[in-house]
Amino acid sequence: MRIMTANLFNVSVSVDSFAEALDEHRPDIVAIQELAQPAAAVLAGHYDYGMAFPDGVQGCALVANHPITVTRTDLPFRPLLRAPVEVGDRTVTIGAVHLANPVGLHDMAFRRHQVRALLGEIQGTEPMVLVGDFNSSPAWPAYRMITRHLRDGVKDWAKRAGTRPTRTWNWGDGSPKLLRIDHIMVRGVEVTDVKVIDIAGSDHRAIVADIA
Repeated sequence: MRIMTANLFNVSVSVDSFAEALDEHRPDIVAIQELAQPAAAVLAGHYDYGMAFPDGVQGCALVANHPITVTRTDLPFRPLLRAPVEVGDRTVTIGAVHLANPVGLHDMAFRRHQVRALLGEIQGTEPMVLVGDFNSSPAWPAYRMITRHLRDGVKDWAKRAGTRPTRTWNWGDGSPKLLRIDHIMVRGVEVTDVKVIDIAGSDHRAIVADIA
């Protein structure tokens, strides 16, 4: 199974670049954060199944190229989208999240409540893949809270490949990336390949990962 996660930076993303990334990498599952209507139209042209909620910086989607049943669970600030997906002879739960940005004290409180609610929702779910914009580098408490329960699949893959995980975010499109805040967390499965790609107009890179 191939999964892509991408924060599209609301209406700033180039829909042509986004469409080209989908056509080139052909993910089976796509999780989107900061989904606006123009990019939602691109998704609808590529994927017939799943859910999309185009709402700008609050927008999100979890879609697939085969039938899936997506459940939306409203957490503090932003929701959890999840769906069971058949991977070989196993059913793997795919979850997609966008955690609050910890810019101010108010946002940090939102994120703390959001992470606690998220962990309560996914407790005991295995195998599982949790993807999205976590707004948290490995140095931040939210990342450490989550990695007590799931493994950083990109970090594990990079270690096996003899490389280092690629940074995914900085202020503005086209600037050098400073932080790795977009993640693929796993439990009971392995990430077998990773590509980190630019999508024009977004301040985030997308992650494309193969899961087995």
